Amino acid sequence: MKRFVITILLMLTGNLLVSAKNWYVSGMGNDVNDGKTAASAFRNLQKAESVVQPGDVVWVGNGIYTNTDKVSAVLSITRPGKPGAWINWKAMPGQHPQIKPTGWAGISITTSYQIIDGLAVTGANDAIVLLDAQEDAKKSTPNPYFNTNG
Repeated sequence: MKRFVITILLMLTGNLLVSAKNWYVSGMGNDVNDGKTAASAFRNLQKAESVVQPGDVVWVGNGIYTNTDKVSAVLSITRPGKPGAWINWKAMPGQHPQIKPTGWAGISITTSYQIIDGLAVTGANDAIVLLDAQEDAKKSTPNPYFNTNG
């Protein structure tokens, strides 16, 4: 009986470990793709965020990733990982993906157990006008995407 229970537990644990997936995003990808291989990569980071699960790895290839408005982040991470099953956002080996927001936020993380590795985020500091920064600092609730502390 003990052997049977141990076998069942190992099978269940093995299924959990096997369920972790690799997802792919590329500057040359397309969001109608399935994102399961580098050749069928998604185009947008947010598309990958909509399918990731705890333990998954999102491989990000070369490209410039941006947003179409100044309000939302290029990547808004809301799906949580779990202890021992972090969600990994990694640049593909030898690649240098760039996140360039049109507004204040490149990556917004509102959850836990995330690893971001090798993604370069270039902010819009050159587009910030001193008067806008000073006005934002006067607000009782400053813009959460603008950090006046540097």
